[in-house]
Amino acid sequence: MDQVKVGKFIQELRREKGLTQSELGGKLNVTNKAVSKWETGKSLPDISLLNELCHILDISVTESLSGERINRDDVLERSDEVINDVLKVRYKHKPIDIVSSILIIIAMVTFFIPTICGFDMTSGIIMIAIGILLLMIGILIKVKIWETIHDKKIKYDGIGFSSALTLLFIALKLTGHIDWSWLVVISPILIMIALVILAFLVMFIVVFIKEKADKKQDDDIEENSISNDI
Repeated sequence: MDQVKVGKFIQELRREKGLTQSELGGKLNVTNKAVSKWETGKSLPDISLLNELCHILDISVTESLSGERINRDDVLERSDEVINDVLKVRYKHKPIDIVSSILIIIAMVTFFIPTICGFDMTSGIIMIAIGILLLMIGILIKVKIWETIHDKKIKYDGIGFSSALTLLFIALKLTGHIDWSWLVVISPILIMIALVILAFLVMFIVVFIKEKADKKQDDDIEENSISNDI
C-alpha cells in the first residue's frame, strides 16, 4: 500500500469538497495534525474512521486505500489487493508482539523463581529486578506497537522510580522475602501521589495569592486615577 499516494488522494478529495484540514478533522473527531499526517503519507487513517471518511469524500473504502478512483469492472480485483496490503500492515509487527508476550511471561515466572529455588535475599532481589526489567521492556514494546498501528501517542514519562520500587516491593512481598504490610509495600506510590497533590496545592495557593496581589494593584491604580481626576 502506497501511503503517499493515499495521502495525496485524500488531500485532493478534501480540496474538491472545499474542506480545510481542521474542518475534515472536526467531522471525524480528530485533529488537523492527524489529517496532515494522512495527506503527507506519514500515516493512514485508523480503520474505525474509514467508513465515515469515505462517506464524507464520496468514495469507497477500496478506493480510499488504493489512493485512486476504481472502475466497477476492476473493483473485485483491486479489493483483493487492498485486503492483502492491509493484512500485511496489520500483522507485520506480529513477531515482535510475540516476543514481547514471551518477555512478559518470563518476567512473571522470574518473580517466583527465588522462592521455588530457595535463593538467598541478595540473589532473590537480583532475580526479581531482572524480572521487573523484562516486564518493563515487554510492556514498552506492546505500547509502541499499539501506537504504530493506531497512529496514536500515549503520553507517559516512563515507569518512574516510585512505580519500579513499588513493583520490587510487591514482588518481594509475594515471594515471601519481606513481611511488610501492604500499606508499606505500596508506600512509594502513595508518597508520590501525596507529593503531586501537595505540588498542586502549592501552585493553587501561589496563583491565588498572585491574583489577589494583581487585583489589589489594579484597585490601587484605579483609586489613584480617580484621585487625580478629582
